[in-house]
Amino acid sequence: MPLILSRDAHGSKIYTPAMLIVSGFLLSVAAGMRSMTPMAIVAWAAQLRWPQLQQSSLSFLTAPLTAYIFTACAAIELVFDKLPFTPSRLGAGPLGARILFGGLAASAMCAAGQQSIAVGAVVGAVGGIAGAFAGYHIRHYLTASLKAPALLIALAEDALAIGIALFAVTRL
Repeated sequence: MPLILSRDAHGSKIYTPAMLIVSGFLLSVAAGMRSMTPMAIVAWAAQLRWPQLQQSSLSFLTAPLTAYIFTACAAIELVFDKLPFTPSRLGAGPLGARILFGGLAASAMCAAGQQSIAVGAVVGAVGGIAGAFAGYHIRHYLTASLKAPALLIALAEDALAIGIALFAVTRL
């Protein structure tokens, strides 16, 4: 299925809702794995690639300061995720953050494609939950079954979350 459905009277791209939902879901799955990484990528895309977002209720994502803040938060999260005292992503607070940022990321994707922000929020919340649980269980399974160092598996998960988020954002 092509991503671009057609162009409007002004020549702006109109994206297929299904592709925006799939991209938003992928982005929010990445948020379930690393909550701030997709938000940093979304904020940079909003600033550099998604001019349609400037006219939406999520226009704050287009500000350079937003991109810098989310990038700093993502870098901190990537480090703190590896520390032994870091709480489980399935705890109420961390899971809530993944739901929130998954919803925000998918909403931004939909807004940039001129589709429903509310649909993006719902899809993103579901994707954030799915990514959190899948990432948690896969990480623990791989660490135990491969007898691999937890740090190595965590770094692989970092790379996967970054890759998924970049893939989802560059489709738009």
